Amino acid sequence: MGISKDKGFTLLEALISLGILVLIVSTLPLLLTPLQHEANAEAVSIRQGLYFISLEIYKGNNIKAADGKLYVQNQQGQTAVFEKYKNMIRRQVNGKGHEVYLHRIQDWKVIQYGDTIVITIKANKDELYEKRLSIQ
Repeated sequence: MGISKDKGFTLLEALISLGILVLIVSTLPLLLTPLQHEANAEAVSIRQGLYFISLEIYKGNNIKAADGKLYVQNQQGQTAVFEKYKNMIRRQVNGKGHEVYLHRIQDWKVIQYGDTIVITIKANKDELYEKRLSIQ
């Protein structure tokens, strides 16, 4: 009885290879999930920033938009200014401070139509976000 010289894979080797392949393929969705979250993070960040700006407007007294800036006077008589500074939207109170509300922004427009403020933000991925706020 001699040793067989047939070349090839045994059933056991094929099953082990298949098992390893299944494990690798099953982890691919887990590896790709952070990429999807990163894409959604910008939209969530901008919506959250617009929400905080709208809260400030609803709590404010004297609200106006001029020269690409949003002016909101709070109940203590301080004036908060929202403006585009470099690639971010910042808030300053009485011309002091530097509180960043949004970053990685291409463009910011604030227009007042009577009792309505329209805020338009263009994100770095050329997506537009718009918020209309009543200031009655």
